[in-house]
Amino acid sequence: MNVYLTALALLVALLLQTSLLVSWGAPGWHLDVVLLLIVGIGVVGGATRAVVWSLVAGLLLDVTSVAPLGTNLLALLPVALLTTVRDTNLVEGKLTLALALAFGGTLLYTCMFLLVLQATGRRVDWLGSLWWVALPSAVLNTVVMPLVYWVARGLALPHLVRKGTFIRP
Repeated sequence: MNVYLTALALLVALLLQTSLLVSWGAPGWHLDVVLLLIVGIGVVGGATRAVVWSLVAGLLLDVTSVAPLGTNLLALLPVALLTTVRDTNLVEGKLTLALALAFGGTLLYTCMFLLVLQATGRRVDWLGSLWWVALPSAVLNTVVMPLVYWVARGLALPHLVRKGTFIRP
């Protein structure tokens, strides 16, 4: 994957998520573009790349968030590690895996985020947060994942063409 293009895509995703998409949609429906890009990078480029980019993305999200510093980083890291499932060949197509990871990764991200908030002394409504925020967001993220997966494949394409390999959808 081209580092500069990936950094640019991550910056665009960060700006979309933290500025344009904040007031978009119904209450509770939150599109996690950065999380989806990390999942896409992990499915296309491997878990190592996903972990590295999740560290960068987590810190950038933390700088733009009112949550305690490190919350997004700690919440994104397990999602990036979850992309190691790609190497087990449990699922035939990478897009199918990306869709499953988008749904499950959103739930994992939200649980980790809430856990960190609770650990820092904040009151957390687990049932309400999971039912009214995590589930709708997981559905929305799963619907949008094919578009983000296409972007992640595009980021990897120049590198893979040089190596003479082929990306299976």
